[in-house]
Amino acid sequence: MRHLLMSLAIVGILAPTAHAVIVGPVTIQGKLYEDGVVSKVKCLGDDGTTIDVTTFGIRIFTIAPSCPLWAYTGTADEFLFTGEDDQLIQNGVAKAVLIFSGVETGTGPVSGAANAEEKVLLPGFSPVSEKGRMTWSWTDGTNSSIFIGTFKAKF
Repeated sequence: MRHLLMSLAIVGILAPTAHAVIVGPVTIQGKLYEDGVVSKVKCLGDDGTTIDVTTFGIRIFTIAPSCPLWAYTGTADEFLFTGEDDQLIQNGVAKAVLIFSGVETGTGPVSGAANAEEKVLLPGFSPVSEKGRMTWSWTDGTNSSIFIGTFKAKF
Protein backbone atom coordinates (compact mmCIF):
# COMPACT_ATOMS: atom_id res chain seq x y z
CA MET A 1 0.00 0.00 0.00
CA ARG A 2 2.72 2.48 0.87
CA HIS A 3 4.39 2.02 -2.52
CA LEU A 4 1.03 2.64 -4.16
CA LEU A 5 0.59 5.76 -2.03
CA MET A 6 3.97 7.14 -3.04
CA SER A 7 3.41 6.16 -6.68
CA LEU A 8 0.07 7.96 -6.69
CA ALA A 9 1.69 10.98 -5.08
CA ILE A 10 4.48 11.01 -7.65
CA VAL A 11 2.09 11.04 -10.60
CA GLY A 12 0.06 13.79 -8.98
CA ILE A 13 -3.12 11.94 -8.05
CA LEU A 14 -2.64 12.84 -4.38
CA ALA A 15 -1.45 16.33 -5.32
CA PRO A 16 1.76 16.52 -3.27
CA THR A 17 3.57 19.81 -2.95
CA ALA A 18 5.89 18.74 -5.77
CA HIS A 19 4.15 21.34 -7.97
CA ALA A 20 5.94 24.04 -5.97
CA VAL A 21 9.70 24.44 -5.88
CA ILE A 22 10.93 23.38 -2.45
CA VAL A 23 14.48 24.60 -1.86
CA GLY A 24 15.97 25.47 1.50
CA PRO A 25 19.30 26.23 3.13
CA VAL A 26 21.19 23.13 4.24
CA THR A 27 24.17 22.64 6.53
CA ILE A 28 26.54 19.86 5.48
CA GLN A 29 29.28 18.78 7.84
CA GLY A 30 31.68 15.90 8.10
CA LYS A 31 35.18 14.79 7.28
CA LEU A 32 36.92 15.08 3.94
CA TYR A 33 39.86 12.74 3.39
CA GLU A 34 42.12 13.91 0.57
CA ASP A 35 44.85 11.37 -0.12
CA GLY A 36 44.37 10.20 3.48
CA VAL A 37 44.71 13.66 5.04
CA VAL A 38 41.59 14.47 7.03
CA SER A 39 39.95 17.88 7.36
CA LYS A 40 36.69 18.88 8.99
CA VAL A 41 34.10 20.37 6.65
CA LYS A 42 31.14 22.59 7.51
CA CYS A 43 29.16 24.13 4.67
CA LEU A 44 26.43 26.50 5.79
CA GLY A 45 23.10 27.30 4.20
CA ASP A 46 23.74 30.92 5.13
CA ASP A 47 26.62 30.84 2.64
CA GLY A 48 24.37 29.65 -0.20
CA THR A 49 24.46 25.86 0.12
CA THR A 50 20.93 24.56 -0.52
CA ILE A 51 18.91 21.37 -0.89
CA ASP A 52 16.09 20.94 -3.40
CA VAL A 53 13.46 18.34 -2.40
CA THR A 54 10.89 19.36 -5.02
CA THR A 55 10.70 15.97 -6.73
CA PHE A 56 10.11 12.64 -4.98
CA GLY A 57 13.18 10.42 -5.34
CA ILE A 58 15.59 13.28 -6.06
CA ARG A 59 17.76 15.42 -3.77
CA ILE A 60 19.81 18.23 -5.31
CA PHE A 61 22.47 19.83 -3.13
CA THR A 62 23.71 23.10 -4.66
CA ILE A 63 27.10 23.77 -3.11
CA ALA A 64 28.37 27.30 -2.48
CA PRO A 65 31.87 28.12 -3.80
CA SER A 66 33.00 28.81 -0.19
CA CYS A 67 32.38 25.15 0.71
CA PRO A 68 35.40 22.79 0.40
CA LEU A 69 33.13 20.22 -1.31
CA TRP A 70 32.44 22.61 -4.20
CA ALA A 71 35.57 21.45 -6.08
CA TYR A 72 33.95 18.01 -6.47
CA THR A 73 30.56 19.14 -7.85
CA GLY A 74 31.16 19.31 -11.59
CA THR A 75 29.74 21.85 -14.02
CA ALA A 76 26.40 22.27 -12.20
CA ASP A 77 27.89 23.11 -8.77
CA GLU A 78 25.73 20.38 -7.25
CA PHE A 79 25.45 16.84 -6.01
CA LEU A 80 22.41 15.12 -7.51
CA PHE A 81 21.16 12.02 -5.70
CA THR A 82 18.52 9.92 -7.45
CA GLY A 83 16.70 7.07 -5.75
CA GLU A 84 13.49 6.33 -3.87
CA ASP A 85 11.25 8.03 -1.33
CA ASP A 86 8.93 5.95 0.80
CA GLN A 87 6.49 6.90 3.53
CA LEU A 88 7.34 5.53 6.98
CA ILE A 89 4.75 3.06 8.29
CA GLN A 90 5.03 2.10 11.99
CA ASN A 91 2.74 -0.53 13.49
CA GLY A 92 0.43 -0.17 10.51
CA VAL A 93 0.15 3.61 10.89
CA ALA A 94 1.41 6.01 8.20
CA LYS A 95 3.74 8.60 9.73
CA ALA A 96 4.46 12.12 8.53
CA VAL A 97 7.96 11.04 7.51
CA LEU A 98 9.45 10.20 4.13
CA ILE A 99 12.54 7.99 3.95
CA PHE A 100 14.95 8.66 1.06
CA SER A 101 17.87 6.68 -0.33
CA GLY A 102 19.72 7.52 -3.52
CA VAL A 103 23.00 7.45 -5.44
CA GLU A 104 24.95 10.37 -6.93
CA THR A 105 24.08 10.85 -10.60
CA GLY A 106 25.14 14.47 -11.23
CA THR A 107 27.76 16.07 -13.46
CA GLY A 108 30.58 15.80 -10.91
CA PRO A 109 33.31 13.17 -10.78
CA VAL A 110 32.23 11.59 -7.48
CA SER A 111 30.26 8.42 -6.82
CA GLY A 112 28.36 8.00 -3.61
CA ALA A 113 25.06 7.82 -1.78
CA ALA A 114 22.76 9.79 0.48
CA ASN A 115 19.91 8.79 2.75
CA ALA A 116 17.54 10.92 4.77
CA GLU A 117 14.42 11.28 6.86
CA GLU A 118 12.14 14.11 5.80
CA LYS A 119 9.44 15.33 8.16
CA VAL A 120 6.34 16.39 6.25
CA LEU A 121 2.88 17.79 6.83
CA LEU A 122 0.02 15.53 5.77
CA PRO A 123 -1.92 15.55 3.58
CA GLY A 124 0.18 16.75 0.69
CA PHE A 125 3.69 15.81 1.88
CA SER A 126 4.75 19.45 2.47
CA PRO A 127 8.35 19.28 3.77
CA VAL A 128 9.15 20.69 7.21
CA SER A 129 12.73 19.46 7.71
CA GLU A 130 15.21 16.91 6.42
CA LYS A 131 18.29 15.31 7.96
CA GLY A 132 20.49 12.56 6.68
CA ARG A 133 23.88 11.22 5.72
CA MET A 134 26.01 11.65 2.63
CA THR A 135 29.11 9.78 1.58
CA TRP A 136 31.04 9.80 -1.66
CA SER A 137 34.46 9.11 -3.12
CA TRP A 138 36.58 10.22 -6.04
CA THR A 139 39.82 9.05 -7.60
CA ASP A 140 41.82 9.85 -10.70
CA GLY A 141 43.96 6.73 -10.33
CA THR A 142 46.64 8.56 -8.35
CA ASN A 143 44.83 10.92 -5.99
CA SER A 144 41.69 10.14 -4.04
CA SER A 145 39.12 11.85 -1.84
CA ILE A 146 36.42 10.50 0.44
CA PHE A 147 33.69 12.50 2.18
CA ILE A 148 31.62 11.14 5.08
CA GLY A 149 29.11 13.53 6.58
CA THR A 150 25.64 14.58 7.60
CA PHE A 151 23.19 17.27 6.53
CA LYS A 152 20.26 19.15 8.04
CA ALA A 153 17.70 21.47 6.47
CA LYS A 154 14.51 23.29 7.46
CA PHE A 155 11.93 24.56 4.99
